[in-house]
Amino acid sequence: MRSVFCVTCLLLMTCCVSPAGDTASAQPPVYTLEDCLAIGLQRAEQLQNAFRDEQIAATRIGELRAQILPQLSASAGYTRLGRVDDIEFGGQSVELGSQDNLSADITLRQLVYAGGAVRAGLRAARDYRDMTTHQTALVRAGLIRDIRSGFVDLLLLESVIAVHEQTVDQLRDVVAQTEQRYAQDLASEFDTLNARVRLANAVPGLIQASNNWLVAKTAFGNLINVDDTDFTIAGELSYEPYEAPLEPLAAQALTMRPEILAMEQRLALQDADIRSEQGSYYPNIHLTADYSGQDPPGMIATDSGWDWGWSVGIRAQWDWFDGGARRYRVRQKEMEREKSVADRSALHRNIMQQVRQAWLRVRHAAEAVAASHETVALADKSLAIAETRYETGLTTRLEYTEISLSRMEAQLNRLQAIRDHQQAVNALRHAIGDYN
Repeated sequence: MRSVFCVTCLLLMTCCVSPAGDTASAQPPVYTLEDCLAIGLQRAEQLQNAFRDEQIAATRIGELRAQILPQLSASAGYTRLGRVDDIEFGGQSVELGSQDNLSADITLRQLVYAGGAVRAGLRAARDYRDMTTHQTALVRAGLIRDIRSGFVDLLLLESVIAVHEQTVDQLRDVVAQTEQRYAQDLASEFDTLNARVRLANAVPGLIQASNNWLVAKTAFGNLINVDDTDFTIAGELSYEPYEAPLEPLAAQALTMRPEILAMEQRLALQDADIRSEQGSYYPNIHLTADYSGQDPPGMIATDSGWDWGWSVGIRAQWDWFDGGARRYRVRQKEMEREKSVADRSALHRNIMQQVRQAWLRVRHAAEAVAASHETVALADKSLAIAETRYETGLTTRLEYTEISLSRMEAQLNRLQAIRDHQQAVNALRHAIGDYN
């Protein structure tokens, strides 16, 4: 009996605990901003492709470095003749060759001089690798900016939903109280109908805010590459002052922005490309060494067997005249570099404009937050006074409802101002190259 009792208790405990455990395991994940950044950066396809471009550029360096290393090649051949000619010599018939012929060759080739073209090519390959690294940083920076922006928008929509829900609950209380007073002949039918209309008008705003939140949540889940959109975010839409002089921020942008760094590598790459093209004006010199053998050893051979021999030499190739094609190619590359220099100047001006505009947006957004804070404070004070006046019979429920709706509008404006300030700070951080 004691064993049966223990087993029964265990079964009851399992039944009680299992649903709670299943419920806990079924809870949707909660992501902070840091979690979203980590997930988005890890799963983003465009960032992975940028890393692949870096690896491709690294293989190009190895390919060019191989040109300055010795090149060793081997070849072998077999030839069978359908008919072997012969000649009469001294009363004897001598075959000219053999029906089965074998040959083998091993050649060693070393580049000695190429007018600096190989060295310039290596430098160009390294510059290209560095440029792809900066392009990867650019992709990463854009992804960080977009994730931060989407996260702030979700926080705003959640706060907007909370404000609408609070307003709808208050209006429902107003409807219930007005209907109760109407039943006691303490309120008119007009007051009751007016309260119901205001409640009906407030519900669509809540529905629209909820729909906007679902759409934004789906888009944000796609941005961070989360398949299951059943998740929640943890954060607070709060105001954090951001104050910094414009000049240091502009100077930081010119040294930290990946576009600037990539442009500098692009110019270096074009310089190396020009030097590589100019190297074609000079000869290419190679040292060669050859070790070869054949069987039979000659055209007239009475004995079969391999005959091996070696040779060394130096070979120079110099293209003296090509109709001016090289000169035109060099000039074309020089003009391309001049265009890049102009693009760099335009890029500097564009980045300076971005920094200044983002800095001004932060200042204006901070002023809007301060103004909205004062408005909310006034609305709270007005609502408290209206509530006191209503309880003492100095005002109507309709006037109290009007003030309550004005307070809701002030709260929504303040949330929007805080969101705009955070987005402005996000844009400024992106403009100056601050991606931490």
